[in-house]
Parts: sequence; C-alpha cells; structure tokens
Amino acid sequence: MRKGSESSGLNARSLRGDRPINEPDQDRFDFGPFSRRIADAIAQRASTPGLVVGVHGAWGTGKTSVLNLIEHFLKHGPERSRVTVIRFNPWWFSASADGLLRAFFGQIIASLPTSTKALQQVRPVMAKLARLLSKLPLGGYEHAAEVAGDLLDGSEPSVEDLRREIDKHVISQRRRFVILVDDLDRLPREDIYQMFRVVKAVADFPRFTYVMAFDPEIVGKALAHYVPDQGRSYIEKIVQVPFAMPEVERERLDHVLFGGLEQVLHPIDSNRFDKQRWCNTYYGGIRALVRSPRDIARFLDTLSVSYAAMRAEVDAIDFVAMEALRVFAPEVHRAIAANPAMFGVGFRLNDDPKKDAVWHQSYLDHLPPDLVEPVKDVLKRTFPRLHAVWGNIHYRVSDEWRRDRRACSDEGFALYFRWSMPSDRLPSAEVRGLLFGASAHIRTVLDRYLVGLPLEKLGRFRRLLTDLDPLLPRVPGSDSAIPLCRELIDRCDEVSALDDPTTKGDLDLPLRWFVEKIVHRELERHPTMSREAFLVAACESCPSLGVVFSFLNDLRLEHTGHPRRAPAPEAERLVGVQVLDRCGELLRERVRRHAQAGSLLDLPEAGWVIVWWRGLDPEAARAWTAELVSDDRALLRLLPCFLRFSSVSTMGDYVGRAEPFMWMSEIRSLGLDPGALRGRVAALAQSAEGREKLAAEAFVKEVDNPRSEPRSDAVDSDSASAGKGGE
Repeated sequence: MRKGSESSGLNARSLRGDRPINEPDQDRFDFGPFSRRIADAIAQRASTPGLVVGVHGAWGTGKTSVLNLIEHFLKHGPERSRVTVIRFNPWWFSASADGLLRAFFGQIIASLPTSTKALQQVRPVMAKLARLLSKLPLGGYEHAAEVAGDLLDGSEPSVEDLRREIDKHVISQRRRFVILVDDLDRLPREDIYQMFRVVKAVADFPRFTYVMAFDPEIVGKALAHYVPDQGRSYIEKIVQVPFAMPEVERERLDHVLFGGLEQVLHPIDSNRFDKQRWCNTYYGGIRALVRSPRDIARFLDTLSVSYAAMRAEVDAIDFVAMEALRVFAPEVHRAIAANPAMFGVGFRLNDDPKKDAVWHQSYLDHLPPDLVEPVKDVLKRTFPRLHAVWGNIHYRVSDEWRRDRRACSDEGFALYFRWSMPSDRLPSAEVRGLLFGASAHIRTVLDRYLVGLPLEKLGRFRRLLTDLDPLLPRVPGSDSAIPLCRELIDRCDEVSALDDPTTKGDLDLPLRWFVEKIVHRELERHPTMSREAFLVAACESCPSLGVVFSFLNDLRLEHTGHPRRAPAPEAERLVGVQVLDRCGELLRERVRRHAQAGSLLDLPEAGWVIVWWRGLDPEAARAWTAELVSDDRALLRLLPCFLRFSSVSTMGDYVGRAEPFMWMSEIRSLGLDPGALRGRVAALAQSAEGREKLAAEAFVKEVDNPRSEPRSDAVDSDSASAGKGGE
C-alpha cells in the first residue's frame, strides 16, 4: 500500500456500508459520466409521453449512488428550473396490498409544486385515483376502468376520467417530473409485483419519467411467480429504456480499497509490515474476493471494528487476510477456526499430504469455482505449512512467526478468531516494554500480572516465557534485557513451587528450562564482562538456586562435554573456566549454609540442588545425607525430593494417569543403599501422609521391582562441576 492516505481522497462517509455517495466529489468509482448522461437525456427530452428507465445491476454495484448522482445533475443542470425530482423507496413502506400504491401516490402528491393553478388542481384528482386503484384486487390494472365501474355507483368519475384530467393539467406545464425508485430488488416478491403494477398504471402520465434501479435477475424471478415463464418479458414491457450499470475498473477498486485500508490500519509500522508479502497475498487471493463497491464498504466496515481492538497484538497482513475470508468465504474461515492443526498450527500436518488435501477440499467445495485457487493462495501465504499439502515445499515454524504473533503460530492463532487477548497473556506492547525496562518497572508489571490462583499464576508465567522468547533480539545491541533476565530467574522457584507434580509426565519440560533458554540467548548478545557480572551476581543472591545450578551446569558442559554432546568450540563458550569455578564456590557456600540451617529440603527443587551440590562437594553432600537419614522424620522429608511422575495410558484413554516413581540412581550417588533402607521406609510409609507417603511407597516399589531409569547427564561424584539430571 501507498505511504499515507491523502492520495486516495477518501472520506469517512464514502467508506461505510450501504451508505451511498450523494455528490460528484465523493465519486471514487467514476459513476459520474454515466449518471450525467442519463440525467441530461431525461432533462433535454423533447417528447411529452411518460417514460420508464431502468438502471440494471447486481447488488453492491452502486445503483443507489447512480440514482443520487442523477438527482444531483438534474437539480444542478441547465434545465433544473423545469425539473421536479421525487424520491420513492418502496422498502420503507407497508407490504399490504394497497400500502405501496398509497405510499407511491402520496409521495408524488406531496412533492408536486404549488406554484401554478394547474398543478394545484392535480393534487385532489391524483388522490382520488389513488383511492380508486387501491380498491382493485391483486391481479392487474389492465381492465381498471371495468372493475372500477363495478365498484362505483356512477356518481364518481372512472379511472379513465381521472387519468384524462391529470393528463390535461400536467401537459399544460413545461415542467418534467422524474421519479427515482430504488431498492426494488430488496422487496418480497409480492411487493415487487405490486410495485411494477403501480408503475404500469401510471407509466404513461405525460412529462413523467420513472427511473427504477434493480437487479433484473432477482426481479425477473419474483415476477415469474405471477406471470410464469415471463418474468424478464414483463420487465421489458414496463421498462422502455434499460441501462446496465458500468463495470468499475479493477484498478479503481484497488485504489479505493487501498486508500480505505490505509485509514483503517494507520499507523502502519514499516518495520513489521512486509510489503512484498502484502502484495503477494492481495494480488494472489484477496483481490478476487473483493469485487464491487459494496464489497469494499463491507470489508472496510468490518476491519474498522475488528482491527482497532487487536492492532497491537496481530500481524496486519494476516489479520486482513483472515477478515477477508470471514466476510467473503465464511465456510473457509469456520474451517480454520475449528481445525488449527490442519493448517499447521501447534502440530505438524499428517504424514500423507494426499489425505490432508482430501480434507481441505471438503470446505473448498463450498466456494464458487473461480474462487478456489485465490482462496488457496491466501491460505498458503497465511499458513505457509499448507505448501506441503498443495505442493512440495515444507516449512518449519520460525521464530519470526512467533515473534510477530502471526496466524500460523501457536502464540498468535487464537487472536485472529477471538478478537481479544486471553486473560493469561500480557499485551504485546507490555511484553516488549519488559524486554528493556528498568528493574522497578519490570517488577511492578510482573507483580500485577502474576496474580490469581496458583495454577493460573504458573500458567501465566509459562505463557510469558513463551511470548518473550521470539521477541528477544538475535544480534548484539546496546539495549539490554539483563534486568528482565534477573527478575525471571529470581521468580522461577516461587512459581515452580505452585506446580502440581501429579499433573506432569515425562514429556513436561521444567520451568527453569525456558528461563535458561531466554537468559542464555540474552547473554550471547553481551560482552564477556557483562556475562560474568550477571552470573556472579546470580550465584551470590538469586533465590532460585535450582535455576542457577542448572544454568551453571550447562555452561560447564560447554567446556567438558558429556557422552551425548561434544565440548563446544572455544569461541562459542559463554564464559571461561575461572568464572565457573568462582561461581561454583559461591553456590557451594550458599548450599552449605542452607544445610546447616536445616532449610535445604525446603527449596522448591531440593532434589536437583542436592545432586548438583554432590557434584561440587561430594564429601560434604554425602556426610550431610548420611546424618540426615539417621532420623526417621528427616528421611521421610528427603524422599519426596527424588519423587518423579510419568504418564501412563492405555488404548482409548484421552488423559494419561500420573504414575509416581523414585529417582534411585541419584539416591545411590549420595552414598545411600536403597536395599538397606527398604525396611525402615516401608514401616514409615504406614503412618506417613500426603506426598511423603506417596514417595515412601514408590521407594519400596522401586526397590522390589527396579525400573529402567532415564539416562542422567549428571557428572560423577568426583567432578567439580554442577551436575544436572534428566527429567
């Protein structure tokens, strides 16, 4: 689209729904020359007999605008002093048998000038004619005089007498009367027939011209119900001079639509608006859906409401595309909303593209044949993974899709169909504000956001981490998200403690994994000194020890590697060994203080912390553990630290069952003999409650029936690094 919208010359009225234009300076579709020619022909007509002119066109092609312009040119043309324009819209009046007729004559009588005696005398005569005709049964006015003779006692003039009197008074005037009749094709079929009978009855009034705007297809079908097989012929009997609405040039439709879109989408962020993708989406598909002036008005009306509420949360191009389908191909829009996975959102498509193609054809079959390919083009550009269904190109979900909350991303999809932000998500403007805000601002926003019930708070924290990840810059820069990273790791244990482990299985990722990913990505952008300062500060004071231990272990594995991963090249290592050693000392001292104070088991990820402590200081960890398990109460408190859950399901289940098990390899790594402890633990399980009872029973079961455990990446007890087990 063009920069700015002034060149489009649009105003608010010219873009709204069924409100047509009234003045030539509002004419965006070049209806003016066509309307002026009709107006001039009517005004300059030399003969006096009545005339019926038809303006034919489908719905939405601008017929009402043409009538308005004809009225304007008649009232402002050289013959304006000798022309009286009368507007009649049958859609506004009663659908009773005589309702339209009375309304029609009433409108003419009310509009007749009173400047001459002849026209003053016409009024009562025309009122009498209206009353007489209203008594005629539905069927026709061809024999009006004969029917009237049966209705009247002879003291009143007949229909023919009244018509001759009207002719005499009107023909003496030099004035022309132009009656503009609109919206015929919106009436019920009985009213359409009634309106044509009315016009037929008065069509030959001298100096009267009737301009009727309607869709001949719709009107012809309605009339055929009363004059079988003669619907179009009946129109031809009444309408003497038909004019087809001029075809609006495609380029002009584009020009008007673009101007309106610029108003609706203003301001357009050039950094987020991919002009090439927009042009491809529009010219490849949307253009074929928007075919008439009314289509443009409907589309812009829809967007002006829906986009205003979502402009900060969605990709503008995808939103316009989805709204185009909602307005012009609703079956397709409903299919997308109900089946995101079939459009590559959240899940991959089926392995067999042929099966997917059959499913997609089911909603495409509802479209007119000429719209199938344009709609497919819109879908492929909005949901790129559909290229695998209708072609041989395969896409993976990209960070750019997630960052921009595109319709094809799991993060953005729902926004295009519910037109509101889910309650568990921050608006994107606030998310971006968190990236580079000051610590106090970040803390205030998170305090306000992370409220509610425990599971709501946990879900919001996870969602925030998911939304933040694609927004983080990928290149070095002066802006720093370090304050945000510090706040995230500080809160990680607080939120993790709210999690319900019985709802998690082997496939669930720990919360700290998301935090570590964000922190690692941000530190990559900064110089070594900034990274080292961040790590040292975290090791000194971060309350979430589990996150810090895990992150430190990952950094050391960049140097040492492990059986499933080689050491990272030296240039890609985030920090040096000396910094890791210093951080290890700081963490070892903090864990020692917790152990001495008796608070180590109270940490949210106590099991992981103990295992990593073992990697840093194996002798101290084992000595503390041996002393701890000598006390029955302390042993019961220790066991839940190593309790894990897997998900077990059988055929036909929709939800798996959470199955508890013990992390026995790490218990042994602390110098404990599970077999020797079995009897004590079994006895303690009898009186234990809650999570302690669950852990004790799982311990006994694991000793009696050992299960294969997931391979651990934790280092052995002699290593100086922080260990990290696999969940």
